[in-house]
Amino acid sequence: MKRFILTLVILLFSFLSLSYKPNIISKAKVINISGQTSNYLELFPIKQNNKWGYIDKSGQIAIEPKYLAAQPFSENIAFVRTSKHIKAIDSTGNTIFNLPLNSSFPGLYSEDLAPMLVDGKYGFIDKKGKVVIDFQFDFARSFSDGLALVKLEDYYGFIDKEGKIVIKPQFASATSFSDGLAAVRFKKTDQHPAFIDKKGEATFYIPSQLTKTFVKKTISEINTFELTGISDSTATSKLTSTFNAKIAFDSRAFSENLVSVKINNQYGYINKEGKVVIDPQFAYADAFSNGLAQISLRGKCAFINQSGNVVINTPYHYYSCSTFSSGLAKIQNGGQIGYIDGDGQFVWPLTE
Repeated sequence: MKRFILTLVILLFSFLSLSYKPNIISKAKVINISGQTSNYLELFPIKQNNKWGYIDKSGQIAIEPKYLAAQPFSENIAFVRTSKHIKAIDSTGNTIFNLPLNSSFPGLYSEDLAPMLVDGKYGFIDKKGKVVIDFQFDFARSFSDGLALVKLEDYYGFIDKEGKIVIKPQFASATSFSDGLAAVRFKKTDQHPAFIDKKGEATFYIPSQLTKTFVKKTISEINTFELTGISDSTATSKLTSTFNAKIAFDSRAFSENLVSVKINNQYGYINKEGKVVIDPQFAYADAFSNGLAQISLRGKCAFINQSGNVVINTPYHYYSCSTFSSGLAKIQNGGQIGYIDGDGQFVWPLTE
């Protein structure tokens, strides 16, 4: 029985390696990105003559470079550092409130709250700087889909906006929720993550032996599913020991209904039904945002659309680019920072 199932696994990956053919267009197409709809003025941090300021989406300076450090705007608020304070400013540059200079930068505002670190513990502040969730967590990320990722002792879980734990800390690692799901690992040694919903119910995506799809299985189904012929009550260890093809975790969950997957050391994308929609062909693949995803193409940063076509090529190393946000993507080359639009054109040239 073991030999039979091992043969199936070998055939599976032979099939995958033969079936997945790169489908890359060499000439970049021009597309337009409208950006995300919001009631906030989107501004982007820039660096000029070693001072930080902000530009708008068209590349015009909105707040003159004068700060020692600057965070991105989120929900019309950004944190900046001056010689005397860390300031929360609005899109006109006016101060909303001050924090002590020895404070850490809070995280980005999301759903009206921002995580903040004080005396080694994380809590959350509102848009007036008032503490609304006490400093009690070992780690915290911004809210997403109504929940925030937090860490207590050695485990990650999720809280609501009242600070109540709604999914108890039980994961060795986890992402924030996105598209209604979060990627989690139950043990640090797990190579294959599960995806949980807001009730904490977990689903794994398992490569099918017969088709270019991933079969969705719950923990209980995997526990009773004779995958390796080895009696093991831990679902995740079965997956780890069986599949070289695994969901790429890298602090990402589903975004715009797709998630990257690594098969035979190449990244592609599957949808929530487990169907491979972009064949594995890239050395690196990031989350989709504004309809585009950053990928590594021969070691260089490029962007693909949801059809898998390369629409923007750059001469920069793949880790020099960020994902698109509100229609722009940051390019960082050494100490220089610039921004490109959806056509791949610089709206703000590389400066430092």
